[in-house]
Amino acid sequence: TWVLGVILLVVMVSSMMAAEKIIILTDDRPPFEYKDASGKIVGVAADKVTCAMDKLKLVYEIQMVPWKRAQNTVKEGNAHGFFAASRNTDRDKYAAISTVVADQYWNWYLLKGESLDPTDPTFKSKGKVTSWFGSNSLKWLKKNGYAISGNPKNASQLVKMLEAKRVHAIFGSNFTIEAELKKLGLTDKVKIIKGLHKPMGVYFSKKFLEKNPGFLEKFNKLVEGCK
Repeated sequence: TWVLGVILLVVMVSSMMAAEKIIILTDDRPPFEYKDASGKIVGVAADKVTCAMDKLKLVYEIQMVPWKRAQNTVKEGNAHGFFAASRNTDRDKYAAISTVVADQYWNWYLLKGESLDPTDPTFKSKGKVTSWFGSNSLKWLKKNGYAISGNPKNASQLVKMLEAKRVHAIFGSNFTIEAELKKLGLTDKVKIIKGLHKPMGVYFSKKFLEKNPGFLEKFNKLVEGCK
């Protein structure tokens, strides 16, 4: 039965990895992952990752670092995974993505008085845009020929760039940007244009997965049972 299969997979994965501490990296990106008042890493994505890893009964640690560093550390083999991440071909070269731990859309955000329209074919040649450093959304903007201006390190800096009119539009995760807009009291000053559907998962190092066959399959099954 399915239940028996899950139990057997847990036993297999737990026995394989009993001696290895799994390091999973994330960044400060509410509401997906952030630290609560006690310093614990929580959030829409973090809670699902924690739930699945706890059920695997493995020794693990989730660490919060800048987003670009999280990806590079896994790529260099000094950590086992990072989240929450949407899929791209560069990440696919050195890691494999899990099932969805958080859903999202990449939307456009403009001040309400802005006359430029990201859906207009001429916008790429007229509009200055950006997303935060190390993000898949910034990579997408560059790949698709948008005029990038500025290099914000996180979503808070990104939103402040829009408020200061240093760019015509910002682009990225609806949950993350809208949480920052609310925090800064800017929600009513901004208009939103819906963009791309970009669900996110955990990227686990391919080297790690090769050493631990069955891990990703089991992790995915457990995530689906976590609320």
